Amino acid sequence: MLPSPSLDNVSTGLRPFLRWAGGKRQLLDRLHTIFPKDFNLCKNSFYEPFIGGGALTFSLASGQFGPARSAYLRRNQIVIGDQNHELVNVYTSIRDEIDELIKLLKSSKFKIDEKTYYKIRNSKYDPKSIEAAARFIYLNRLCFNGLYRVNSQGKFNVPYGRITSPTICDEPLLRSASNFLNSVDIIKGSFEDTTSSASVGDLVYFDPPYIPTSPTASFTRYSSEDFTEYDHHELMDCIDNLTNRGVNVILSNSFTEKTCEIYGSGGLTLYSLSANRSIAASGISRQKTSEILGVSFPINPNSEIRRLQFQR
Repeated sequence: MLPSPSLDNVSTGLRPFLRWAGGKRQLLDRLHTIFPKDFNLCKNSFYEPFIGGGALTFSLASGQFGPARSAYLRRNQIVIGDQNHELVNVYTSIRDEIDELIKLLKSSKFKIDEKTYYKIRNSKYDPKSIEAAARFIYLNRLCFNGLYRVNSQGKFNVPYGRITSPTICDEPLLRSASNFLNSVDIIKGSFEDTTSSASVGDLVYFDPPYIPTSPTASFTRYSSEDFTEYDHHELMDCIDNLTNRGVNVILSNSFTEKTCEIYGSGGLTLYSLSANRSIAASGISRQKTSEILGVSFPINPNSEIRRLQFQR
């Protein structure tokens, strides 16, 4: 068994181990500039209920907002969660069974070719097993554009991505992630479940499935259940409850009239920012798109984001 890196050697450049459509790596600098000015992980907790690739959570390993790992800090200093049970199983497997997971990912079972990809995609495992976690990582590393999509039966159906020189098992990154996640609470459940312990001064970052940007688009089928317009209204109710308790909230979503209608109706101030996103059927073509940031607290006036004039 190979030793895990020590607590002092968590990389300050720790990054997501999953490819994730709509991931926030390119926005990290701008997101950091709008964190509450007195937020510090020595005294406050951070919550990310739609963890996805976890770019913002992993960026906390830099120590910019206080030490991300320390024995004297309470365990729920960082809390992540998701309603996607397969995704949560990946995070818990990396945290708790990293040696077994790496051994499995390096096995001949997970060859890098299209035929094996579809064989693995059609396979079935106990969703709480380490085999299911390895399958998820393998498919994620090889699928088209880092998408996560399931059909009406809840089966992953993203096609093979034809990626140049893909890496299935980045062992140093996975071990660093495992080490970091040892001080993180991981919750399988709703956004209400994940944020139930948040208190005054804590920070919650919501990055739910995006509201469609066109009438012909559909809401993202992110798990065996859809995340619908009703769920976005429920999320806004949760945000209002949190802000009434003194919890700081940041929300990301698409820039649409519906987004402004739902998330501009409560205690959030809406801002816009641009991001490069893949478009159409190409994983290479990218264009500037506008996104919404909803923020419940005063932000640095020098932040590179623009407040929307439309506010209810």
